[in-house]
Amino acid sequence: MNAIGYVRISTKDQSQYSLDYQERLVKQYCSTNNLQLLAIFKDDGESSYTFDRPDWLQLEAFIKKTKNVQYLIIFDHDRFSRNLAEALIKIKELHDKFGIKVLATTDNFNTDFSDPSTFMLRAFKYLLAENELHRIRQRTKTGLLQAALQGRHPNRAPYGYSNTRDGQGKPIIVIDEEQAAHVRSIFREYIRGNSVEEVRRIVKAQGYKGKGNSAIQRVLSNPVYCGKVKAAGKLIDGLHDPIISDSDYWLVQKKLHQKTIVTQNREEVPLRGVLRSAFGELLTAGNSRGKAGRYYWYYVDKRNKLNFPADRLHRQFSELLKNMSLGEREAEETKEILLSFVETWETERGSEIKKLKADLQRLQQRIDTVERKYLYGESVTEATYKQVIGDLRADEATLRRKIAEYGTSGEAMYNQVYAVVPKLTDLYSHYEMMDLNDKHEFINVVFDRRLYYADQSYRTPFLHYAFKHKEMILKEKRLLLIEQPVIKLGSIPNRSGIGNPVELNDELFTLLARVV
Repeated sequence: MNAIGYVRISTKDQSQYSLDYQERLVKQYCSTNNLQLLAIFKDDGESSYTFDRPDWLQLEAFIKKTKNVQYLIIFDHDRFSRNLAEALIKIKELHDKFGIKVLATTDNFNTDFSDPSTFMLRAFKYLLAENELHRIRQRTKTGLLQAALQGRHPNRAPYGYSNTRDGQGKPIIVIDEEQAAHVRSIFREYIRGNSVEEVRRIVKAQGYKGKGNSAIQRVLSNPVYCGKVKAAGKLIDGLHDPIISDSDYWLVQKKLHQKTIVTQNREEVPLRGVLRSAFGELLTAGNSRGKAGRYYWYYVDKRNKLNFPADRLHRQFSELLKNMSLGEREAEETKEILLSFVETWETERGSEIKKLKADLQRLQQRIDTVERKYLYGESVTEATYKQVIGDLRADEATLRRKIAEYGTSGEAMYNQVYAVVPKLTDLYSHYEMMDLNDKHEFINVVFDRRLYYADQSYRTPFLHYAFKHKEMILKEKRLLLIEQPVIKLGSIPNRSGIGNPVELNDELFTLLARVV
């Protein structure tokens, strides 16, 4: 009589018996019962809950091909399966299709499996095996929870970290500096205003190897990167070092939950995705081939079926930037105003920092109250908790950032004035030197994301304070009209001009400072 053997161990429901030991008992059982052992199949580290195991699948293929196997010998029934229903179905399938009996090395070779009591005994063994598997899983789950409550990350380390053990032999994650550089870049580029798709393209060019459509979102959403671990529905301070700041993480969470518009960008149409029609629709772009074989680009409002020649819009935008640029005298006056402003700011920032810190303390008290209510189950659902705590954390991050900005040294502020103001005299050249992402950021900052094109002219309800004195000349030349759009799209936000010290660190100044 022919037999095949099967042995298995798992990384989770680990048996105390090794594969070699199981194999030796299987061979001994076959020898004792005069069975010809044709082959032994071994699954190392595979789950007991499913039969989707590499060597088990090879075993089934062997059975179908050989068609001359009468017995399947296993060391014990829990090595065959820890799933009662699956085990009984598989045993019946092997018997009905191939005439194969499944025997454990603890079974009597002459056992009559048609006997109801034998069937009940075998079913009970698989029931015990499945029950033990659930106990193992529960112990594992409890162990993982306890580890998380201690600030550990016991699971597989996320991108940017690697798994190791501390001096006590307990699991911990440590920063992988090469990968961490990509994580920092992902957060930095997203905070700068790039879409997830744009971030993916940027970091891929830098060597990021993450795969999958949601790889970037998973990085941006993972609190591990700011030094936290999830446990019992809340975030715990982790024992590992953070890759990004807590404030950056919460700013990103708030931004992730806002509605975003994904655009595909090309150098030939840099206004796509930032310029709107009079109806408020973001313009997309297309091209057509002329008689001479040249392609002509144009911007499109698909909803309202409007087309605008790209060459004309680009020429007008170039003229707009040239006329927005400051003259030498204007630049000198602006520099003097800003330097005077920095001087005043230096004397007043102490009181501002004190006020911001008081606001921060009150906000942190609110955060503690919300967390306590959620922790003790005081009528706060998980969904409400996540929404409220996310908003509060984002506000906390904003306050911390303002405090940090007010903490900037006066020397750094003076240096920024001297570095940036000269660039305001030639906006067009510096705009042309930017990459596509920075061009988009520049337009969105200068016009508050509301630059329109209607009646062959650019229009906006907002112009950055650095160029407010240029409104009249831009209007006279019909390069830019400061007015509400044709269709009311919402109220104009109140923006401070020079009067808020932090404005010297605003996005426009930071952006221009990057241009070499």
